[in-house]
Order: sequence, then structure tokens, then C-alpha cells
Amino acid sequence: MRLRLFLGLLAVGALFLGTANAQVNPQGQANCTSYVTTLVLTSTPTAGVCLVSGDKVFWNIDTDGPFTITATAIGNGVDTGSPQFDTHTGLYGIQFAGAIVSTTDFLDFHINYDVETASDSGMLIHDITQLANLAGPAGSSITELAVASNDSSNFGRSTVTLTDIGDPPGETFQSDQLIFGTPIGFPNFVSVNKDIQLLNGSTNAPVTLSTIQQRFSQIPEPRDYALMLGLGLALMIWRKRATAV
Repeated sequence: MRLRLFLGLLAVGALFLGTANAQVNPQGQANCTSYVTTLVLTSTPTAGVCLVSGDKVFWNIDTDGPFTITATAIGNGVDTGSPQFDTHTGLYGIQFAGAIVSTTDFLDFHINYDVETASDSGMLIHDITQLANLAGPAGSSITELAVASNDSSNFGRSTVTLTDIGDPPGETFQSDQLIFGTPIGFPNFVSVNKDIQLLNGSTNAPVTLSTIQQRFSQIPEPRDYALMLGLGLALMIWRKRATAV
């Protein structure tokens, strides 16, 4: 009797431990009525249209920029990042591409979207990566803020420039914070705002931006690990008791 009570408490404790370290909010995918792998951005998100990239679902995608920008699913699920310049190039994500050219002194526009791990994946978002193909005079930048949908204090931040085209690694002098959930918990649903500033410094030389790649690495939900640990301990105790009889 005591053993059964102990095992029950162990299982409940394992589930509680896992849930306490996750920020799961699966409501976004309920709004998807059609799924695509490529999408032309407009100033107003297309209702119900979701872009799928492996175990990531993107929606509410829009831009206020004066360019034609196409969003495309990227990645094959295999992390091929290198230790020297680790952009996690195989992870599932989204790419924004277009003929973005500015000859003005300063041009500022935005790309916004929501992203969630697929509801059946059992994964949480661990960190953000960003890679941009910028060219032109110094001064241009892309600053991204990715905020957990149910907790504004849980966020990731990335800034890339002409001389720092990719994160990771994050730079403290740019206030980069690529990893979520310290110590709050990792989310499964974040809202992203990219602030794109193209600056030619009055040189009349064009600033070009051809692609922005955004990827997210993920980890299993902690409750899955905790439940496995609890069941493993329970099995060890049961075996030990069975051996002693």
C-alpha cells in the first residue's frame, strides 16, 4: 500500500516539476485554416493562413515596408551549425527575401509574425538565431525582439549589422539575449518584431538586403523528461522490492 502511494506521489511530482518549467500556450494554431510553405507579405496578415516549417508554425506575418517580400519555410531538421559561426543552418525556420534596396539617408520598416512549435511535437523554443545578407555603407542593422506570448518578461533579442551578420554568438554590447526562459521557463509560442534600419550615411551608395533567415532551436517539454525520470525511479523501486520478496 505504501509503495503504491509513493509511486503515485512520485508521478504527480514529476508532472508538476515539468509543467513548472514550461510556458505552454497552444492557442495560436487553432486559428489556422490553410497551410503553406511560401507567402508574399502584405501590410495586413492574411487571416487563417499559416506557414509551416517542419515543427514550427508561423502566422500573423506582415510588413510595413515598401518592398515585395516573400516568406519561405527553410530547414531540414538537422543542426549543421559550426562552432566558429554557429547559425544552426539546418534548424526549421523562416526566410524573408526580396529586392530590398535603399538609397535614402535612412529607411526604417518592420516585419512581424507569431511562431509556435507544432502542437503534437512536444517541443519548446529554446533560443533564436538570425542571419542577414546586408551590403552597403556601415550603419544599417536589423534588431529583433521575440517575446513569449503569455509573459512579456520572457524574451529573446538579436541585432545583426553589416559587420556582424549573424547570431549566434550574441554580443553583450548589442544587448543580445538569444536564449529564452532564464529562469522563467521556455515558451512554445512567441511574437516576433524585426526592426530593419537601412542607413547609407548620406553617401548616396545603395544599401541592399536580400535575405533574412530566422531559425529557432528547441528542447523537449520538461514534463516529458520529468515523467520519464519518475517512471524510471518507480521501476527501479518495484524491481528492488520484487527481488527482496
